[in-house]
Amino acid sequence: MILDDKVWVTTTDRRIYPAPCAPHDHLWWGHGYGDRPTEAAWVITQLLDDLSAEVSLADHWSQAPKGLTKLLNRPHQPGTELSRSALELARAQQHEGAA
Repeated sequence: MILDDKVWVTTTDRRIYPAPCAPHDHLWWGHGYGDRPTEAAWVITQLLDDLSAEVSLADHWSQAPKGLTKLLNRPHQPGTELSRSALELARAQQHEGAA
């Protein structure tokens, strides 16, 4: 994932796509502004499980992994790239009691 003005997905063949989201909107990241990090964390989780998934923002408050949400709440420079392994590690932290 690339965190810029919005969230971008980089595939293994190095193609870059905007992260899927609700119509007429795009995913944000970063601290504040409501539920941006939980929405992004939930979409990223769905894509980590299946890149071709038809993602949904439904239930993102209860479904977004806490560790991944925490990672997306941290300040990052625009253009920051987060590898799949970094995303997986953050996602797994929810199960270890990290929040």
